[in-house]
Amino acid sequence: MGTILLAAGTALAYLIAYNTYGKFLAKKIFSLDKAAKTPAYELEDNVDYVPTKKEILFGHHYTSIAGTGPIVGPALGIIWGWVPALLWVLLGSIFMGAVHDFGALVLSMRHKGKSIGDVAANLISKRVRIMFLAIIFLVLMIVIAVFCLVIAKLFDLYPQSILSIWFEIPLAVWLGYMIYVKKKHALIYSIIALVLLYVSVLVGAYSTGVVSSQELTEIVKREFDLRPAAIIERLNLLRPIFRNTCNYGHFGRENPDFTWEKTDMVGTLKKAVK
Repeated sequence: MGTILLAAGTALAYLIAYNTYGKFLAKKIFSLDKAAKTPAYELEDNVDYVPTKKEILFGHHYTSIAGTGPIVGPALGIIWGWVPALLWVLLGSIFMGAVHDFGALVLSMRHKGKSIGDVAANLISKRVRIMFLAIIFLVLMIVIAVFCLVIAKLFDLYPQSILSIWFEIPLAVWLGYMIYVKKKHALIYSIIALVLLYVSVLVGAYSTGVVSSQELTEIVKREFDLRPAAIIERLNLLRPIFRNTCNYGHFGRENPDFTWEKTDMVGTLKKAVK
C-alpha cells in the first residue's frame, strides 16, 4: 500500500507541476505559440522530417530519456535508501530533467530540428560545433558505460528480467510495422504491445525457473540460521566500519570487511538443490 501511495502522490505532483510550472516556462520563458509550425511540417520529407502524433512523440521521448537518468539515477540512489531515489525521480525530474529537455526541444525546433552542435555552429562558430560534439560523444560514452554496468548488475541479480528485455525488441519492430506500414490504429496496437510485454515479464518471472520458489525458500531456511544473533555472529557485524560503509554504498563492492558480499555458500546451495 505504501508503494502505491508513493506512486500516486508522485503522479499527482507531476500533473500539478505540468499545469503550473510547465505552463509558466512555456509562457514566460519560451513564449510558445500554438499557431507556430514545427520543422516536421515546414520541412516535411518523410525521412528526417515526419509529422507525428503527439502521443507517439511522447512515447519516443520518454523511452529515449528513461534509459539513462531516470533509471540509473534512482538505481544508484536506492543504495542509500528510498528517499534519495524518490527525491531524484520527483524533484530532479520537475526542476532539472524536465526543464532541460523542454528547453532543448524548443531550441531545436526553432533551429529546423538541428542538434545542439549544429545550433552552436550557427550561433557561435564551427569550431564550437566540433567542441560540443566531442563533449557530447565523451559524455555519452560515460553514460553508456555506466548504464551497461548498472544493467549488467541488475541482470546478474534478477536473471528473470532478461527474457522481457529480449522480447521487447522484436515487439517494438512489430508495433512500428503495424502502425506505419499496415496503418493500424496506434492506440489499440500500443495497448496490445503493452499487454504482451507484461506477459513476457510474467513468463520470465514465474515460468523459467528450474527450481520452484517454495523449494528455494525451504532450502534457505534449512541451510542458513536466520536468527538475528546468528546473522550478527556469521557476518561479524559487531565492529565499527563506518568509514568503509558511508562511501559508495554498502552493496556490490569487493571489500573484505563487507562479509555480506561473500559467496562461500554457493556450493552448499547447489548441493541442496540437486
